[in-house]
Amino acid sequence: MKRKLKELGRDEKGQALILVVILMLLGSLIIAPLLGFMSTGLIVGQVYEVKMKGLYAANAGIEDAMWKLLNGYYLPPHNLTDVNGMNVTVVEIGQESTADGTLYTLQSTAYLGGEPKAEIIAQVETATEGAVAAGGEGGEYKTNEETVALSLINEDSIIFTTQNKSKFWGREEDILGPGTEIDPWDLGVVNMATGTGALYLDGDLVMANPNYRINGVHYYQEGGSDYLLMTIKTTAQVGTETFNNNDIIKLPVTLDISDPVHPFVNWVDVANIVSLYTIPGVDLVAISRQDGGPFSLPDVGDEFTITDATGGDSGIITVTAGSISVTTTGTATYTAATGDWTTPTAGDTVVVAATAASTSGDWASTTETATAAITTDSDGDATVGTILFSIADQNVTLGGTEFHRGGIIQYDPVGGTYTSLFNANDIIPDNPNLVLDVLAVLPAPDERLLLSFTVDGVTGSNGVEMGAEDIAIWDMGPDGIANTADDTINLHISMSGMVLPGPVTTVNIVSWEIS
Repeated sequence: MKRKLKELGRDEKGQALILVVILMLLGSLIIAPLLGFMSTGLIVGQVYEVKMKGLYAANAGIEDAMWKLLNGYYLPPHNLTDVNGMNVTVVEIGQESTADGTLYTLQSTAYLGGEPKAEIIAQVETATEGAVAAGGEGGEYKTNEETVALSLINEDSIIFTTQNKSKFWGREEDILGPGTEIDPWDLGVVNMATGTGALYLDGDLVMANPNYRINGVHYYQEGGSDYLLMTIKTTAQVGTETFNNNDIIKLPVTLDISDPVHPFVNWVDVANIVSLYTIPGVDLVAISRQDGGPFSLPDVGDEFTITDATGGDSGIITVTAGSISVTTTGTATYTAATGDWTTPTAGDTVVVAATAASTSGDWASTTETATAAITTDSDGDATVGTILFSIADQNVTLGGTEFHRGGIIQYDPVGGTYTSLFNANDIIPDNPNLVLDVLAVLPAPDERLLLSFTVDGVTGSNGVEMGAEDIAIWDMGPDGIANTADDTINLHISMSGMVLPGPVTTVNIVSWEIS
């Protein structure tokens, strides 16, 4: 028996076949599902790859829309082609105003072979604070393209007029319909943040059948009231009085601010339109005013207020026999020897440079919160600030100094002195004999000035050409000194329909979801 078993152990024929058959059976059971799983994995991978490429493409659409918003382009539906091999369509599905600007709801869809593969809905907020300082496209004239007279009424809006009757379109739809008609005695307004235009001052409020032509304008507030300074092209009646082209005319006005985007003049105090200053022997063109600096202290009967973080005080100044005395309604005091106003809060002092024999001087606040303001000016001479103006004359002498056309002249109404700020012909010398017909200051501390010229084809410091309707900006450059080699004058606000960057200053994603 043992021998037979040994013989069987030595004879192993057929055993390998059994193992092979078993492995084949197992393989037939495993390979088919495994191949199916691998095939499914490949298909799923391709699907996920398409979806991922679609999401990246759709996100590129949102990024492109944000770039367009930041650089002053409009947002109609727009398309991108061949983004990860796909086409992308971006549409605006919602828009609403916010405290800082505008909230856009954007839908970006990526298509492959005409079929949507990914979609992103994002809410994007733009901030438009200081839109005039940012610049950009204001709008376009359809007739008589020449901007004259310019002023800011707030950080987002400019007022202006034209030499002849014209029709102006803001870059977006105007609130009064297709275009705003502006006569030379009217003032239009365009809000650079919203791109909409309207009428700001109807000359019929000043007088019936007006025929004067506004040359320069400046809006300002004083003692809580609103005023316009104006110059006119030729001798003409404004209101009930006749003025010359060297008068700086002051118009008390009231504003309708029910629509904060487009405030407008709803009443002019015609009986109190006066010539604030007369510049002798010149033909005034553009005008503006820088606040702060010299001012005339109030005269007999003038009322004043002092304000600080705690509320302030008010009273009346009297000037008699070469001395200054102060009567207040509260605790504010004035020391003539030192020229100090002391406000109700200890340590808050408004310093007024004055002497017993003079009621004029420079003023400065020793705190950021304490200010002195005139509320009732009995004779119209308590004007704060320095007057800036340009002239149409080739050359003129003022206060013993010769000035040339194309320059900006500073007038100190307290000291009666004239100084040159800069001359545009020195900054952009390839444009000879320039005449400035627009001049406007920007809100402090921005020291740049807005300008425009009477002719087309003026080439700026950066080589970009400007038309007579466009608005340029003067910058004194890194050295901070006017009329030096690094001064520049360049196109800032297009009034000819040219697309320019701005006025949006920041763009942020508020929400982002994959649909």
